[in-house]
Amino acid sequence: MWFGKLFIIITMIFQFSCNKQSTIGPYGEDFFNKNELSHLNLDISVKLAQTKNGQPRLIIEESFNPVREYMGIQLPNNFMRQKNLFELVENLQADNADIIEHSTIPFVKLLKTNKKKVTLRYAIKPFIEENFTSPIIKNDYFQFVGSMALINFIALEPETNFDVNFNWQLPKEFQIFNSFTYNKESHKQNLSLNKLWDSLFIAGSNLRAFSININNNPVYTIFNGYWDKMKDEDLLVTIKKLITTQRNTWQDNDFPYFLISFLSLEKDCNAKVQYAGTAHQNSFRAYFPKACPLMSEMYELISHELMHVWIGKKIVFGKERGKIDGKWFSEGFCDYYGRLMSYRSGLISEDMYFNSLNREIESYFLSSALNTSLYELVDRMYKENSNADLEKLPYQQGELVALELNKLIKNNSNQRYSLDDPIKDMIKEANNSNGYKNFALSDIKNIFNKYLSNNAIDNFLHKIEKGEPIIPTKFPGCKDLIIKNRPLFRRTINYTNNPIFYYKDSIYDNETCAKWLE
Repeated sequence: MWFGKLFIIITMIFQFSCNKQSTIGPYGEDFFNKNELSHLNLDISVKLAQTKNGQPRLIIEESFNPVREYMGIQLPNNFMRQKNLFELVENLQADNADIIEHSTIPFVKLLKTNKKKVTLRYAIKPFIEENFTSPIIKNDYFQFVGSMALINFIALEPETNFDVNFNWQLPKEFQIFNSFTYNKESHKQNLSLNKLWDSLFIAGSNLRAFSININNNPVYTIFNGYWDKMKDEDLLVTIKKLITTQRNTWQDNDFPYFLISFLSLEKDCNAKVQYAGTAHQNSFRAYFPKACPLMSEMYELISHELMHVWIGKKIVFGKERGKIDGKWFSEGFCDYYGRLMSYRSGLISEDMYFNSLNREIESYFLSSALNTSLYELVDRMYKENSNADLEKLPYQQGELVALELNKLIKNNSNQRYSLDDPIKDMIKEANNSNGYKNFALSDIKNIFNKYLSNNAIDNFLHKIEKGEPIIPTKFPGCKDLIIKNRPLFRRTINYTNNPIFYYKDSIYDNETCAKWLE
């Protein structure tokens, strides 16, 4: 098939010149020009339906003007560890266009269009087992992220904005929330493909919705389901404390709209508690097992995801596949601040902070991925030969780097500055650059070098690149660092002979630790 040959040839050209400014997309098409984008007029309509046996389906229609005779489209494919989401797409049809299958790639199609408006019509079925990394679809509720369910055009440049009209054809008793607005059956958004893919969409007849005012801005929190040992109020208080502390820390309150979603799942609260959260455009979502109380790790999870508003959304770093080479910063620093902001907000005590940190440090030194180089991480992560240890590694590396950099900056400035200050500098640059900035590694080094001497950050970058273990920092006058050759918290598992570092219980007064955590 000619389309398959064209794809292979132009993709090779694209990969060869990917570091240069290019108008060619990753699937071998020129990106839409401004005139084409202005005439596209994309309308997305969503409704719920049922099969003959009562199974729920999302019915999605995407209508647009055919700005080219041939237009490539991409079906949903991967979200985090979830593969082959295109298999959830049923009955794909096109009005006023022929659908041509790709010769080798099942989630890529080609539309042969004419001058009439084209409508793509398809259904999304739920995953067999309810899964946070795929669309959750019930007869009275659904949630999905844009990349999980929406078909997009291959010729859309990821960062160029275009207009999208949303229409929600849902029962009257449904409440509708998304990354842009709430309880509007129709709304128009000007956004990029990356933002569309990153957007969160939720609707249901059984949602409990609350609006919290934080620094004169609304934060909408919605709940679906109940917990045996948690109340809505517990989570609302948590949200208010964390968001207030974070926005005050970063001196950034430019958030006219923000959405938070909590979902209860029928899972046990055992030694291996299953909970998760993901950050999205102007929003974040999380699920917690029905039987669990709020634990320190749950506070830290919420705090971590809220931190992505700045580190990950405004401050963007990494250039390799999926920006995996930048995860030590985007995820590791959010782990650092997720734990630290929980402490600063008064949600966890100093002892809880260090106990939680010890558990993570222990996991790092027992990890099968401890000596993984950055090249190997990028090559393996989220692929078939990936695993949980590998995927946690950049989180752990980044937090240990953040701990040491914070101490070095404090020492270098006689406690005048901390890690907060270079992050504030980066946020300021991002806000002055249309709300976000893709930072190069050299940009980050230059910012940190204003607060550090002798390019101190280079030592940690070298360790991450080579896969060398990062030793936890010492907190003089606060916590003594000790080594044990057996796990402190997981005594029954098999582990390596690597030394394991811990922060020992303090014999000092609390004020000596506060100066390192404030």
